Formats: sequence, C-alpha cells, structure tokens
Amino acid sequence: MAELQGLLSSLPDSGSVCEHSRNPAMQAWPPVDPTGSHRSCPHEAVKTQRAVELGSGRAHRVLIVDDDAVTLTTFKQILAMEGHDVVTAQGGQPALEIIRTAVLSFDVILSDLRMPDRSGLELLAEARESAPGVPFVLYSAYATHAIAIAARQLGAVDILDGFIDVDRVISVVRSVLQRSKEPIAPLRDEQVGPAAERWAKAVNIVIRSHRDIPTVAEWAKLGTSMATLKKVCEVCGVSAGVSLDFARALRIVLKRAGHRCDWYDELDVKEPETMKRFLARAGFPERGPVPPPDVFRFRQLFISSPKLLTALFDLVKSY
Repeated sequence: MAELQGLLSSLPDSGSVCEHSRNPAMQAWPPVDPTGSHRSCPHEAVKTQRAVELGSGRAHRVLIVDDDAVTLTTFKQILAMEGHDVVTAQGGQPALEIIRTAVLSFDVILSDLRMPDRSGLELLAEARESAPGVPFVLYSAYATHAIAIAARQLGAVDILDGFIDVDRVISVVRSVLQRSKEPIAPLRDEQVGPAAERWAKAVNIVIRSHRDIPTVAEWAKLGTSMATLKKVCEVCGVSAGVSLDFARALRIVLKRAGHRCDWYDELDVKEPETMKRFLARAGFPERGPVPPPDVFRFRQLFISSPKLLTALFDLVKSY
C-alpha cells in the first residue's frame, strides 16, 4: 500500500477520494425500476450471441462496484441486456471480498472512484494482487487530471469522468473486451527503433496539418504514397486507417485540450453513428472538454503499442 499512499498524497487537496457522496453523474439519469418489470432480462440466447460476437464461448463476467444502489441497478440492467453476467458490490470492501473469493474470474471490473469504505484507487491497488490481469475501469464526476494519472499508474485501463451516460458505459465495456480479444502484436526487437520512428513521422504529418484529414487517400497526398503509408503501418502491426484516426484525434487534443469542442465543425464526419464510434475510441466526451495529451494517451483505443506511442509523443512533445 506504500505505492498507493504515495500516489494519493501527490493529488491536489480537492477533497478525499474516499469521501461519501451520491454519484452526481448518475442523478440526471432516468430512474430505473429495481424490479426490472418494465424491461425483461436477456435470455441465454442473447448472452450466447454477444459471446459469439466478441469471440468467446461464454458470456463475459462484469463486476460493478458502487456505494449507490441506483447506480448499481442501472449499470446491471444495461450490461445484462448486453448479454453479460453481471455481479454487483455495494462498496469497495464487499467488492474486494468478491474478487478474492470468486471461483470464476471477471473479464472487466467497473468501479466508482469515491466510496466511503474504500476508494476506487484503493480497490484497484488491492485487487491487483488477486486479479492482476483483469481490466479495471474507474468512473467519477470528481476525477481530476492527477487522479487520472494515478489510476493509470496503478493499472486502470480507463477512467470515465464527468457525465456518464448509458452509451459511454456500454461503449467502454465493449471496447475493453474487444481490445482483450484482439491485442496488437508487439513489434519485433529489430523493428522497434526505425519502424516506430517512420510511423511517428508519417502520423505527425496529419497532426500538423491545418485541416482535418478524413481519408488515407488524402493523407497520401501530403507527400507519401498510399503504398508506402500502408507498408509503414503494416510493419508496425497497425492499419493505415486506425493510424489516421489516431492522428486526427491527437491533432484535436494538441489544439483544443481543456476546451469544449464542436466535433462536427472539427472533424469531416457527417453521420452521427460514425461520430459516436470515433469519440468512443478516442476517449472523448460528447459534451465535456477535450482531455490533455497524457490522459488521451492512455484513454484512446486506437494504438496500444507503448513503443509507437513513445516514438510519436517524443516527436510532438514540443508541438
């Protein structure tokens, strides 16, 4: 726990992360009937279908941790309707006991940050001992930049801040499960330096563009042939399309961090569903401010290779 205490002591004095409070991000949600009488629970066929879609032979197990019963009920219903097996814990201590004694491991743990008995950060630090490989997502209306960094250092795969609507919860769980299903292959040692640097230089062309670059064809017009772009990305284990979307998102981060953004003005995207998918993968809130670069770096779902991210962020750090 010494590591955790050091992280907590470095956070700004804006109130204890253990302080009890109802989740204000959830207060605007429509109330949910705890009996579930207005919506039927998913049948086993639904769970099986979602398992097939995600490349698994079983429904995924999700643990939800919160001290607020309404939040637990809401999250449980929406994720059960997605076909997941959902377990809830009303507080950090009950959650820790469930994690330590679970016969079947969890595929995702979703936890509130501020709880009276044990904060989400404390739960994350202690849960690593019993479930070291389980993806852990924190959420809170009170998450600060420093808390996000502390959560990442402790091993969180994401932190949802501000207003948390149903679509964000579903999206982050889907993304975490999909990412665990299709991890990006690591670079071979002999490719690490030159390959990552070539990829970073190619992506940096999009980042420094005065306008949004919506297609790989448009990207190629900036000075590199289509075949070369695809080869540079392929060698690094990523596609040109994903690399382009990552660059488009980072371009916005470097221009607009800390400010709200009209996404349709900023991006050459017209379809709402396409925009929603882009924002989810970039880790951008639909209504909140654009995150700073270091938060975007661990929140985004485009690029997972630390070597590629390091090469690019080293290149643009003076941008």
